[in-house]
Amino acid sequence: MPKPDPIDLMLNDWPVCPHCGHVDRDAWEYGMHDGNTTEVECGSCDGTYSVECCISVRYTTAEVPDGAL
Repeated sequence: MPKPDPIDLMLNDWPVCPHCGHVDRDAWEYGMHDGNTTEVECGSCDGTYSVECCISVRYTTAEVPDGAL
């Protein structure tokens, strides 16, 4: 498999190995928090790469009817 394009390594749902393109669906095991970076070894090609955790927050709002509070 060819190396992934660098743009395809950014802001994915799961870490993608920059060496072989393997998608690591066990990333939750890293115990990372927003802004943290850790070094991991690819479970497919054994290449080492860094992973940065980026968390986004979204809000949903609704109008509260008069007298509901």
